[in-house]
Amino acid sequence: MPQDMVDGSVTVTRIARVGAEHVRRLSQHRVRAGDVVYSRRGDVSRFAVITDRESGWLCGTGSIRIRLNCSDIEIAYLRRFLQQDSVAKWLEHRAKGVTMPNLNTSIIRDLPIKYPPLTEQRRIAAILDLADALRAKRRVALKQFDEMAQAAFIEMFGDPTKPGDRTHMRPFGALGKIQLGKMLDQRRQTGTHSRPYLRNANVRWFWFDLSNVFEMDFDERDREKYSLRRGDLLICEGGEPGRAAIWKGELKDCYFQKALHRFRPNLQVVLSEYLAQFLWLMASRGGLKDYISTSTIAHLTKEKLETLMVPLPPVQKQQTFKERSDAIDVLRTKYVEAATAAESLFASLQHHAFRGEL
Repeated sequence: MPQDMVDGSVTVTRIARVGAEHVRRLSQHRVRAGDVVYSRRGDVSRFAVITDRESGWLCGTGSIRIRLNCSDIEIAYLRRFLQQDSVAKWLEHRAKGVTMPNLNTSIIRDLPIKYPPLTEQRRIAAILDLADALRAKRRVALKQFDEMAQAAFIEMFGDPTKPGDRTHMRPFGALGKIQLGKMLDQRRQTGTHSRPYLRNANVRWFWFDLSNVFEMDFDERDREKYSLRRGDLLICEGGEPGRAAIWKGELKDCYFQKALHRFRPNLQVVLSEYLAQFLWLMASRGGLKDYISTSTIAHLTKEKLETLMVPLPPVQKQQTFKERSDAIDVLRTKYVEAATAAESLFASLQHHAFRGEL
């Protein structure tokens, strides 16, 4: 499913499974190594290249399978080519749909692909693979800092996914204001009020990947409605529903797209730092499964998010956790800078690679 496509590869963190009889009945939907699968709805730039590990798995209804019929394209090169911002924007511009972007086979067939001889493709893919490995190492380091904060949370508040005292529970919607972002409509883009905006891909757990930030029009009314303030919690609606990070003014005059919820907490009762860790534990340990709609593409609607029950400790205790979390954050910030530099290096190499300048 689209939720299983991350950075051009398949992740099995929350993979769905079906029995052998189901696979036999739907054998025409099996994938094999070298196939490319794309998300049909929502974030239409989301894709994954199928490897030997996934060969024989099923392509879900929310995805489109592409099987190449040419022998002069190296699949490793194609994966890197499809990761370009220009490809993502091309697909988003042509995706159909009034409320949610939709891809179809005609759009995919029209996607222009430029490629050099096989030897050059392999050279480009190898260089970008090395730069990507550096990105991955930086992300692993960041994850270790996240785990420190998570351990502190469990020590202070316990695991919210396990049975326990449910006396002080409040629905998420009662703790602050939730606003879904602005829908992207390419037909209405004039460039007159162009502003940077966050999309699902920019929100990582506890930090923002700002190496590739898109822009669209936000008029005066939009800017008031979709503004971002320090302390706002940005929560992914789709992709990896519930993934969240706290906005700290990383970009000036920045807004957000419909694929994200902005949560502005009532600081008298709850802090964003507490909720971000709460959401991570719920998402990683299956606590959100009853709140995520999966009929077409996995997503966490505003209505469902509002009903999510949150254990609410005293705000003073949350503040103590925030202070511990902030101390970890000081160290994490240094690693975020290193991770951002690695992302920028990859983006620069990518930019030159597909222009014959590498």
